[in-house]
Amino acid sequence: MNILSVTQQHLSKIGDPTYTDFIISGAGGALRYLEEEGSEEILNEEHQIQKNFFTTNYGFVSFTINSSGIHMEFVDENLDIVYTYTRP
Repeated sequence: MNILSVTQQHLSKIGDPTYTDFIISGAGGALRYLEEEGSEEILNEEHQIQKNFFTTNYGFVSFTINSSGIHMEFVDENLDIVYTYTRP
């Protein structure tokens, strides 16, 4: 089963804000994939990972890093910002 088969995602460890966030952006130009049924439950229960953002849009992630933290913007194929997140 392929759990992480989409083009843009933000995942994080449940209950541990100090743990590394997972940012997935792009699929190497592949076709769009749909989220598989049950994948969120597997992430939550077996891996203690929560899905903060998920989309099948093509696009990229822009990062701004400074002394305040890391700010990210997920941008879709139309150059619209579809999700933002700041981690101190």
